[in-house]
Amino acid sequence: MTKQDAHGWIASEYGFQIDPAKASAMAANSHQDWAKAKLKDRGAKGYRVIWNLDQKMAAGGNVRVRYQANLKTSDNTVTVRMAFLQGNFANKPYGAGTCSVGK
Repeated sequence: MTKQDAHGWIASEYGFQIDPAKASAMAANSHQDWAKAKLKDRGAKGYRVIWNLDQKMAAGGNVRVRYQANLKTSDNTVTVRMAFLQGNFANKPYGAGTCSVGK
C-alpha cells in the first residue's frame, strides 16, 4: 500500500489468491493468516474480494470488521477499504497501492 490509513487498520501489504473458474478467493495481509473471501468478477473493472475478520481494538476488546479489496487488472492497482460490522464507528479506513501477479 502506497497510501494507507494512519490508524493501523490497513496493512502495508496484502496477498490474494484468486480462482475465477471456481469463483473463490483468499486474502491475507502482513499481520494475519489466509482467510476465505468472496470473489466478484467485475469484468473490465477487475475483481472485488471481500472478507471478514475479528480484530483487537487498542482500547481493548474485539471487533468484527469487513475488508473489501478492488483489484484493477488493467493498471495493476488495488484499493482496500475496511468497515466495522458492529458498533457505531464513524471512521472508514482505506488504502491504495499497486499490485503484481504471481504464481
